Amino acid sequence: MGEFLNIPELLTELESAGNERKKLKPLLNRLIKERKNFYKYAMENDLYDSLHDLFYKALLLDLDEDETESIEIAEMAYVAIGNLIKKENNFEYLKRRILLLHYFYDYFTDAIIAIFLEKYRSEHAMEARNLAIETIRQMILSDISTIETVDPQLIEKDEQLCDVCNSLANCTDFTPDDIKNAGLILNVLHAYLKGKNSDKTQVK
Repeated sequence: MGEFLNIPELLTELESAGNERKKLKPLLNRLIKERKNFYKYAMENDLYDSLHDLFYKALLLDLDEDETESIEIAEMAYVAIGNLIKKENNFEYLKRRILLLHYFYDYFTDAIIAIFLEKYRSEHAMEARNLAIETIRQMILSDISTIETVDPQLIEKDEQLCDVCNSLANCTDFTPDDIKNAGLILNVLHAYLKGKNSDKTQVK
């Protein structure tokens, strides 16, 4: 594991860095290089919150070197936030999943296609991608619907979520059944990505 052997020490440094970009970037770069080791460590020690938060910051800062790396980071972040939601289905966790899917939807299209549209993609690549994006939008709306069921004002009071809702305002063709089914797809995607990344890191 090299210099990443002391993961708790690196996490302490990251916590001390806060949101200071100058301090944060080199630490996150180290984290990205050892992301599989960190993912395994986080899964074994229930550090889902830290994993999602740090990988999400890495995506926002565009620290990854290529799209394959970006996809892997986004998928690991999705698994982490999904684990948190399974423990406690609260507003903050749902918001974080919504923002991850909204800002980085393109990193999840391949997984959606692999699960549901693999045969279709062989002859209709662009259409499959468009269907995957549409599915992700339905997934986002499913989480938004869950929040609204608890308290509609939570959305109205949150600027980021209001922006997400405005961006989806034209998605009027989705039926209540579409949104309900999308809630199931959120879980299917979580299970798929958890298995995929467990294979990579040999997490039991």
